[in-house]
Amino acid sequence: MVDLLSRDECQLTTLDLSANTGMAAYGRVWAALRTNTALVALSLADNRVGDARAVALAEALGPGGNGTLRQLSLRRCNITDEGASALATMLCTNTALTSLDLGANYIGGPGANALAKALRA
Repeated sequence: MVDLLSRDECQLTTLDLSANTGMAAYGRVWAALRTNTALVALSLADNRVGDARAVALAEALGPGGNGTLRQLSLRRCNITDEGASALATMLCTNTALTSLDLGANYIGGPGANALAKALRA
């Protein structure tokens, strides 16, 4: 699946990888997202993404990265303030993403404030 996302001829617009707790290919998915121009919706809900992977994902969706993804679900992905802050930074430059689900994570005041600031920008 990840190899398909990297191909120019990939026309897949929606990908649901929810509850793949054994998923080990996060880095490959992020790399594929950088160049994929078809995918508009991605769900990673109920995965063990965590902060380090959320930071890497934010980089893949930031400047020079994916500009077509519109919906991203990171619900119940063990993300805390660190990951939320990285995603907030990405939101300041990514103009394509219109829906970001961060429900049921461990985001406290600092992460919530970073997200609120990004949404006001």
